[in-house]
Amino acid sequence: MLNLIPLYETTKGDDIFLAVNKTIIDCGGFQKCSCIVTDGAKARTGTVTGFVGLLKEKGINCPLIHCTIHQEALWGNLCAKRMP
Repeated sequence: MLNLIPLYETTKGDDIFLAVNKTIIDCGGFQKCSCIVTDGAKARTGTVTGFVGLLKEKGINCPLIHCTIHQEALWGNLCAKRMP
């Protein structure tokens, strides 16, 4: 993890892209980035205006990983509540 950046107004794809882009440039650029991990929210994974789409539009070819840990944790909690 490089940085935690608060997004005060909105959390749209372009807001996320601008914050991540600034951080990665400050740390040496995308060529030093081994991968980017996102959750499944549309603002992150959208192919046009989401963070992932904006990366591709800018020609940034960094491996992308869709993290499922949060979804698995939610599912585990739901199952635990249903068990006697």
